[in-house]
Amino acid sequence: MIEEILSHVPPISLVRFRTVCKRWNVLLNDKTFLNNHKFTFRFILTTKSKIYSVSIDPKILVRELTLEVPGIESHIKHLVDCNEFLLCGMDKGAAVWNPWFKQSRWIKVNASQPSSQVVGVGYVIIITT
Repeated sequence: MIEEILSHVPPISLVRFRTVCKRWNVLLNDKTFLNNHKFTFRFILTTKSKIYSVSIDPKILVRELTLEVPGIESHIKHLVDCNEFLLCGMDKGAAVWNPWFKQSRWIKVNASQPSSQVVGVGYVIIITT
C-alpha cells in the first residue's frame, strides 16, 4: 500500500520522505521501486550557465537546478541527460548526477590516459512476458 502511494509522488518530494523511517529509505533506494515509479514526463534543459528541469504537463513547471558543489558549473565542459540523470564531463573526469536525490558519483578515469577514454550514459529496457 505504501509503495503504491509513493509511486505517485513527484521525485522532488521523495527526497524529503527518505528520512521518515528506515523502511521508506530502503524502499526509495530500491531499484525495482525506482524503475516502476510513475515519474511525470520531464526533460532537462541546459543553457550556457543554467540547468533546468521542465515538466511536461498542463501547468509546465520549470525549476532551476543547482549542483551541490558551488562553482562547479563553470568547470563542466559537456552535459548529457538520460532519464533525468546528468552526465557531467569536466577536464579532470566525469560524474553522474541525480538532481532529484541530490546525489552524484564520480566516474574513475585512468589518469595516465585521460584523453583516450569515452564515457556515456544510457539505460536498458527489459521486457518480460
